[in-house]
Amino acid sequence: MTQDGSNPRGSVQATEAVREGVRLGSRDALARDVDRTSARTVRRLAIAGVLGLVSAAAAVVLFARGADDRADPMHLALCAAAWSSVLVVAYAFVLLRVGSRRVPVAQASVVALLGLAVACVMGVACPHPMMLDWWMETPLGGLVQNRFGLEASTLCIGLCLAVISGGIASFLAAAAGWAGTGVLLSAGLLFVTVWPAIAVQSLGSSPTTLLSWTVGLALGSAIGVASARSLWRLLRLARRPAH
Repeated sequence: MTQDGSNPRGSVQATEAVREGVRLGSRDALARDVDRTSARTVRRLAIAGVLGLVSAAAAVVLFARGADDRADPMHLALCAAAWSSVLVVAYAFVLLRVGSRRVPVAQASVVALLGLAVACVMGVACPHPMMLDWWMETPLGGLVQNRFGLEASTLCIGLCLAVISGGIASFLAAAAGWAGTGVLLSAGLLFVTVWPAIAVQSLGSSPTTLLSWTVGLALGSAIGVASARSLWRLLRLARRPAH
């Protein structure tokens, strides 16, 4: 007991009790926050899984319309399984906002998914269910085939498909505020996401045809994404007021 009547031991005990209460409260709050975050993550992963499975199944049905007589159902099933895995991961990257400013994985995944959507629209709009067969019947495709061979013409359609889908997807992503700095990352994910479409379309064709289409898709993905990013930067500079 001190001169003013206070009890030092009681004050120490009260201080310890307050500290213990703060510690327990912080721990409980952190545990609740972890539980909410975990539940939110699980929900988003479940949504990514559903979206990936549905998107892959729909894309296989779309791009395999004209390959019924030349495609093995087992090959289509394996392609759908592999494609769904890629799309589930891409959707998960977007929904979980994976990445950083230096490695914008989520932004690149948005470009890839938009590019696949554009490619699907092009597949629907194509007059022939097999895009390569339609391309060979066009004046440009026939001209390239006659002068440089089938592989060169196949490379051209892969290039055109990727430039259009990658360019539109990259421009839309930039306009929506999802423009990342990783051009190569966006182009790479776009290539991985769209490549199963040409694999399905190439069923029954020679390996060199698939290889040529793959090379064209890879080159077109990089060109399309880079061109759209450059165009978006030029438009932003043009809209800035002159000083």
